[in-house]
Amino acid sequence: MPALDDGPNAFFVRPLAPFTLILVLFVDASTIDHNSLEIGRTLPLRLLGLSLPITMLAGLLFAILIFPDEPLVVLILLALILSSTDAALGQAVVTSEAAPKRIRQTINIESGLNDGIALPSILICTAILAGTNKGVFGTG
Repeated sequence: MPALDDGPNAFFVRPLAPFTLILVLFVDASTIDHNSLEIGRTLPLRLLGLSLPITMLAGLLFAILIFPDEPLVVLILLALILSSTDAALGQAVVTSEAAPKRIRQTINIESGLNDGIALPSILICTAILAGTNKGVFGTG
């Protein structure tokens, strides 16, 4: 099919990609029970306020151990990206009636907000790397 010959560079991919992301995020947000969120907001706050930063720090420490020769900003970027992984991989848990509703809601809320919390730091690391002329892997 000629329209797909350019792969990810096809003319329709650029407007379609953000639209798809918006649609996915909207569907996730529409499944949140706002009454339950108001009652049980402490669990998502603990996940976002404690667990996410601890995961980022642990990821950085492991990255330093595994890749000691890489620039620190690259290792920070790696830890930030990996710690804010979306719960789409665990969609079976989030949608399963076997899991308690509070847990499903918490995972859904946390996965929707963790990317927004990590994004500013990811953009800062990316800007630093762009300014060093070394690129992401220290080569330039």
